Amino acid sequence: MSNTPPAAGEQSALTGYDWQYRNAARLTYDALRNRELQSIRLVDPEAGQLDDFIITSSGHTDAYQFKHSRQRGGLTFKSLISITTTAKHPNARSLIADVAASWDLMQRQVSGIHAHLVTNRPASAHDRLIGTDDYSTPRHFSAFLREALAPLRDPEYDIESLDTKWHPAMAELQKACGLEPRRFREFLASLRIDTHTDDGFGHGTTERRRDLERLKTVLMDAVVNAAGKVELDARQLIHQAGWAGRFDLKLNHYFPVNLDTYAPLTEPLQLLDGLLQRLDSGCIALTGPPGSGKSTLLSQALAMDSDRVLRYFAYVPGRITNRNAMTGQAFLQDVCLRLENATPSNIDHLLPEGDLVALRDRFAQLLHQAGESFESDGVRTIIVVDGLDHVQREELGSESLLGELPVATDIPDGVLFVVGSRTLTEMRPESKYWVLENDTEINLTSHRLPHGSIMDICSRAPSTKQLERTVHEQIADMTDGYPLALAYVLNYLSEDASDAATRLSSLPLHQGDIGRYYEGIWSDYGNDDNALRLLSFVSRLRIAFDAQWVRDEFGDPLLPKFQRDLTHLFSKDPDGYRFFHDSFRQFASEKTASLYGGDDRLAGC
Repeated sequence: MSNTPPAAGEQSALTGYDWQYRNAARLTYDALRNRELQSIRLVDPEAGQLDDFIITSSGHTDAYQFKHSRQRGGLTFKSLISITTTAKHPNARSLIADVAASWDLMQRQVSGIHAHLVTNRPASAHDRLIGTDDYSTPRHFSAFLREALAPLRDPEYDIESLDTKWHPAMAELQKACGLEPRRFREFLASLRIDTHTDDGFGHGTTERRRDLERLKTVLMDAVVNAAGKVELDARQLIHQAGWAGRFDLKLNHYFPVNLDTYAPLTEPLQLLDGLLQRLDSGCIALTGPPGSGKSTLLSQALAMDSDRVLRYFAYVPGRITNRNAMTGQAFLQDVCLRLENATPSNIDHLLPEGDLVALRDRFAQLLHQAGESFESDGVRTIIVVDGLDHVQREELGSESLLGELPVATDIPDGVLFVVGSRTLTEMRPESKYWVLENDTEINLTSHRLPHGSIMDICSRAPSTKQLERTVHEQIADMTDGYPLALAYVLNYLSEDASDAATRLSSLPLHQGDIGRYYEGIWSDYGNDDNALRLLSFVSRLRIAFDAQWVRDEFGDPLLPKFQRDLTHLFSKDPDGYRFFHDSFRQFASEKTASLYGGDDRLAGC
């Protein structure tokens, strides 16, 4: 009978439970942070003694038995293999026998299981395992863990290869486990005895400790409010902890490219490749007028690069959350998540949510860590940020992501930013000066698609591949190799390719300037009140519109004219029409800014 007073026993039990759930929270948290967790299981009566905590992550399962003790002194080999029976437990097994039996049961159901015995007691360095009377080398349990059990985690390592001084102890351990030799060897390969384990929270940052406390509460509440085993997958844990926003990208950073009408801008790609060979840090700026191919190039470049490449598109056609994407909050959240996934991390706390100052600190840490990783493995981290001109036009002030981009001189070695914008004016002055000083700007103004590339595109694009070569030549001449002008012409012919040569001659000439093309369109509709009203409305909409709305709002006569002459400036998706390129939306918005200003229906657009 125990001499421990009841109150002391209850206190000891509570301390043990708290320690156990702290460690379960730590293990769960680290697996979540590393994006490896699949599920956890608590209080599983089918698991035998390895029922305290079971965690499945990325193809392997770890089962834990926690043993907390208030006793002083280390865990000895004898205490591991000895059987202590009591009136309450007359058929008790040794500690290692419990673990072995549970592992044997679980391993027959799920292969690749690791069995963990975790205790707060240190491994004894004062006991003496059975063997000869030779005292010349350590024979205590701590040495046994280090010199005998640790090597056997490698299944190719044979027990007979161990120092002969450990053979008697290993025989006793097998006897205590009750496993035949082959199963015993498999068990040793999976066994982890973790001694001197603290409360699980360590001495980490305030953010980490706060997160661990939250997760411990979630785990304990799940057990208290359930009967039998509790199983939670990663999404359930994230939801119950209230962390959904901290694990998901705020936005989609896929920039759509129609491969039927795509051809690379060869010279700019060669220039970019040359700069990438020359630089290990700093900033490269890809600039150029609207529709010159900046975003498309940045979405396709670096695809086969051996470096870590992360892309952030502040503007994506058709994405209704573009304004949110232009904020510093969204930028830091998504780039930090991508850095977390791409770079080996030793920073042990999750992303802070809603705290811009903490996100900035996290971003700086991750950039520094990417630099350290470069020193060890030679792999650079390249961060592509496109659409700086879109951000500037939104006039977000202190919320803008422009202020969160690091100054070029502060970027660590091994980290390189590649930004896309119309001009350098959208960059911070220090970075702009750095780009000019180091000659790292690639301006697309004078770069065009080669004549041969345009002919190749026309031969495979659905709207033109059936047309005669003379029409392809006409398209090449009138678009002058300008990517957006070519896209508009292909859109135009997709509506009606009959008598293509005549229809093309009715389009405004591009003349190397997309603005002139828009002016040509405007000159045809500048006196059409209904057309102006339409452009005024839709250039201020954040959503798609359909043909029925055009008919209902502006009358039957406008719809055929819109579909014949203007739809090539829009893209058509299941939701309706959207501007094919934002530059025409900006053009129409500016042209109609002084028109219909008093129309209440425009106020909410």
